[in-house]
Amino acid sequence: MMQIALIQKFTLLLGQPVYTLLTVVSTMLVFSGLGSWFSKKFFSGKKIRLNIIFLAIAVSILLIGFLNPYLFSALTRTDIWLRVVVSAVVIAVPSFFMGMPFPIGIGMLSDSDKGVTALAWAVNGFFSVIGSVLAMIFAMTGGFRFVFAFAAACYLAAMFFAMKRSGNAVLKPAKA
Repeated sequence: MMQIALIQKFTLLLGQPVYTLLTVVSTMLVFSGLGSWFSKKFFSGKKIRLNIIFLAIAVSILLIGFLNPYLFSALTRTDIWLRVVVSAVVIAVPSFFMGMPFPIGIGMLSDSDKGVTALAWAVNGFFSVIGSVLAMIFAMTGGFRFVFAFAAACYLAAMFFAMKRSGNAVLKPAKA
């Protein structure tokens, strides 16, 4: 959902769809991968404050969604390389945190029934596909700010479910 909204909005700043796709997709892949690695490397066997991770995601999504007109107007007349670098930095922040919840969640489920872990992978894949479709529907009916707000609400809902499931447990991210 976020990727679709980011591609659409950052095309306005970067101009060329090729630059936008390259910047958004590569930044999201690299930094969500780094977030996943970070969660495994630094949170292993420690108490993880999932609410902080989910709040960081939701707040950064809302900031991008609602402050992008100001950022874009400030950068409109700058060189393309500067617009690409600033775009990558802005997209990197939520992407880094977005890489953390899934490996932590899989780690939480690893001690339980293997069917539950497989179900988690299936649900993740399902919502990845549905999120893209919903992003387009929501963008057409409510605009891209609504898409950003809905994505943030989804992460906040996930935070409440994860906190209910984990309590104060020591969480371990999934093994690579």
